[in-house]
Amino acid sequence: MGAALLNFMTQYVIVFLTPFFLQHVMGYSAGRAGTIMTAFPLTVLVVAPVAGALSDKIGQRGLAFTGLLICTIAALAMAGLNQQSGPVDVAWRLSMFGLGTGLFQSPNNSAVMGSVPRF
Repeated sequence: MGAALLNFMTQYVIVFLTPFFLQHVMGYSAGRAGTIMTAFPLTVLVVAPVAGALSDKIGQRGLAFTGLLICTIAALAMAGLNQQSGPVDVAWRLSMFGLGTGLFQSPNNSAVMGSVPRF
């Protein structure tokens, strides 16, 4: 539960701050910034169902840990962006964070739901 809280906090900081970075630091239009930002949710859209199915077969713990590790690396990579970074530099970091989030969220949700007693 705590891991999910930290993951969501990091996710929302990235989703909230990155458009400001893209528009005010890099000088992109709102449309271009929005297009770049789609790298994150599109990656989650592809990865999460696969991770959910995989977690049913191999368990949740390893996938969730791997997802959080990838999220950590991606967040650190996001911190390395600067004014000279290009749109591809931002997009691959957001995609990497999406990969980690997709790998983490489905197995984590499965583990949380599995720990609740049935009525």
